[in-house]
Amino acid sequence: MKAADADAELAEAENAVRRLGGETETVFYYTVGGIKRSIIVIRKIKATPAAYPRRYAKIQKEPL
Repeated sequence: MKAADADAELAEAENAVRRLGGETETVFYYTVGGIKRSIIVIRKIKATPAAYPRRYAKIQKEPL
């Protein structure tokens, strides 16, 4: 579950999703108690490359 600004977060993460073998399938928008929320469904379509997961230091130096 994501907040109302899920579209911006998804756009920023799209490269990482593809690189790790995923694809955005759909985004559901709804309101709970007057608060806008989103659910992002990502489908795994291929294996994650062997280079992942990475050590924390590597993640800090070279984020996806």
